[in-house]
Amino acid sequence: TGTRKRSHWRLPGLEEVIELSVELAEEPTGGGGALSSVVADSPVPEVTYDMLCAAPMASEGSTGEGLNIPQTRPPLPPPPPPGCEAAQPHLVRDEIDESRIVGSPGLPLMQPAAGASAPLDL
Repeated sequence: TGTRKRSHWRLPGLEEVIELSVELAEEPTGGGGALSSVVADSPVPEVTYDMLCAAPMASEGSTGEGLNIPQTRPPLPPPPPPGCEAAQPHLVRDEIDESRIVGSPGLPLMQPAAGASAPLDL
């Protein structure tokens, strides 16, 4: 349920945004041979601070019957710290690697900061 006084979600700061890139292992055309890595094109532009702060996009389709649940927009995120100009890249490869950490524990934001005892609460 929503309320008019506060939102139940927040806009992340640019330093918290993770850009996921997936490389799939593909067999060469014609079969046989070693697998090659194919990088997919992204259908969306790079995330920027201006994009995070932009007004919501209007829906082009029918929104159906309204339930009259307030959807309060959260406060805008603070400007990114110096040196943070883009989302953090996180590459996932479609290959077996027993030494890598998989799942959310492998994300940079899930690692405890120096001196911290718990992971970042997202």
